[in-house]
Amino acid sequence: MASLRARQGPGGRKVWQVRIKKSGYPEMARTFDLKGEAVAWGKQIEAEMDRDVFVSRSEAEDTTLGEALARYLRHI
Repeated sequence: MASLRARQGPGGRKVWQVRIKKSGYPEMARTFDLKGEAVAWGKQIEAEMDRDVFVSRSEAEDTTLGEALARYLRHI
């Protein structure tokens, strides 16, 4: 189930953090500037988990373009 909380972000601005904990899936957390974006993301991820189509995007989100190009050059 997703939980939403307001936090103080960089520069003292208000940001929204979503945390999702569901049995059988990795715990996920993400921070957004807008509450609507946070709620939408939480609903999307939970819906994917409910339909068993969830694929973790954490590696892709953490990979920079430079790292991707270096990996491509090594393998191709």
